Amino acid sequence: MIDWTTQNKDLLTVLIAALAFAVAACSAWYAWRQYRLAWQRERMQLAAKVAVWHDETGVPRYVNTSGLPIWSVSVEFDGHSEPAERGCWPPAPDPVDARDLLGADAEQLFRSALLDALDRQRKAREAGKPEEWTRLRFTSGGKPRAIVFTDGNSRRWRRDLEGILTQVKD
Repeated sequence: MIDWTTQNKDLLTVLIAALAFAVAACSAWYAWRQYRLAWQRERMQLAAKVAVWHDETGVPRYVNTSGLPIWSVSVEFDGHSEPAERGCWPPAPDPVDARDLLGADAEQLFRSALLDALDRQRKAREAGKPEEWTRLRFTSGGKPRAIVFTDGNSRRWRRDLEGILTQVKD
């Protein structure tokens, strides 16, 4: 064994250097990945604290725990976007009634879709089917898809009905 290592010390040095390079490359990739995740979390910090939903009675609710208002709010429908009644929505640490913020048309579309989903859930329960997620169906006018807003860091975001938050590229 000793004879092999003394005769092939150059090869052994190259193998150890290659292994060290591979470990360093993997460590660098992992550190870069962690940096990117932390950067993305920081960018989403304010926008992730904004939500719009309907409670069990069908009333749209809004919450914004970021402490800063959201700007240029619009409700996105099929293929087009309509400005909400108020372009600036205030911070709301507790859920508030969002009917005045969304506007009458958007509220009515959401309410109709929610009542339809609740009715379909009730019928499924009565038929003895297992309970599962019921999607909202929008039957009149355009289908609301999301709200689009600018957060306190001047970044545009889109939160869809499923709760998924994505940054809007300008």
